[in-house]
Amino acid sequence: MSDENVEEVIKCCRANNRICPMPKQWNKLWKMLPGSDRVRSDFRPPLPLILGSWHDSTPDMKMGRLTEHIQWAITHNAIVQITRYLCRLPEEDWLHFGE
Repeated sequence: MSDENVEEVIKCCRANNRICPMPKQWNKLWKMLPGSDRVRSDFRPPLPLILGSWHDSTPDMKMGRLTEHIQWAITHNAIVQITRYLCRLPEEDWLHFGE
């Protein structure tokens, strides 16, 4: 994975004041991540901040969790698929600052 590809997905996820995908799309992204595992009550990678966590999470927390998912995709050789998915999401499928 080249640095250019990583920069592409980060740039895509930050364009137009984006914070993270909306819950339905973020859950779909999480399900696409390979190598997920549940250890006791914890999930790896961590769950997206949706459902009850959606309203209790700050934009920075959401952006941080999305970054964790992107890093997981990188280390598990799924960044091309994840980049394709995220960069093709319509604008209405993203949460933006000010919403």
